[in-house]
Amino acid sequence: MLLCAAGQLIGILDVVQEHRQLSEDEISLRRDLKVRFLGLTAVEKLRAKQKSRLTHIKANESSSKLFFLYANGRRRKNFIRQLVTQDGIKLTQQEKADAVFQHFTSRIGESQNREVTVDWDTINLVSQNLQHLEVDFTKEEVKQVIHDIASDKALGPDGFIDAFYKASWGVIKEDIVAAVNYFFNRHDQHFNLLNNAHIILLPKKEDASQVGDFRPISLAHSVTKLISKLLATRLSADLDKLISRAQSAFIKKRSIQDNFLYTQNLIRELHRAKRPSLFSS
Repeated sequence: MLLCAAGQLIGILDVVQEHRQLSEDEISLRRDLKVRFLGLTAVEKLRAKQKSRLTHIKANESSSKLFFLYANGRRRKNFIRQLVTQDGIKLTQQEKADAVFQHFTSRIGESQNREVTVDWDTINLVSQNLQHLEVDFTKEEVKQVIHDIASDKALGPDGFIDAFYKASWGVIKEDIVAAVNYFFNRHDQHFNLLNNAHIILLPKKEDASQVGDFRPISLAHSVTKLISKLLATRLSADLDKLISRAQSAFIKKRSIQDNFLYTQNLIRELHRAKRPSLFSS
């Protein structure tokens, strides 16, 4: 209100000045009004800026509240309240963990020594020169693989996702390359640490109650994922030479549908060969 009143008085004095000369008191009043008007304008600007900032904070809080409501909803949905086993219903956390461990341990089985092996000389496979696979990884290879990995994959025991490696590559590149090549040169002292993972159970149907109703996924260390991707990427260039043409799935530039086409063509050729000739005697 004061800002509007000061602005109106200044406007009236400007109109009066167009018709006659202002007196000393009027000039002094106009000067004081301009100073106060500029001061009030600055205060109003700061107040509006602070108000907009509060509005922005409230909007962020609303978004955060919606996010946490959604996250808590998913957590409640995926929470395993009980497990039904042959020994009864498991309710406590330790009982459920033991039931899950026993279930998947029984599925793994035990390792046994093989009584027979493959005679590679009889198969007579064509040998390939794969010495380039034993060369240490370069910074360019590691950087390209980090760029190809999805940034928001679920994190493992180390708590890092690939977005961290992408954002911090300029700082951590020397350490990452050294760690990858340390593993690549078969220093196996710390393999037990890389083999640690979080096992997460995802329900395969509504109201899942038995262990078999859940699908396990393994959340491994980010370094483990990086090393696996590096090895797979380097080997993928030679798979076309190493894998038989009869294997058409999971190989680039091959399609499992090709097998159906080959089978159809073979059946047609056999059918034509079996059909008697129209010009036979």
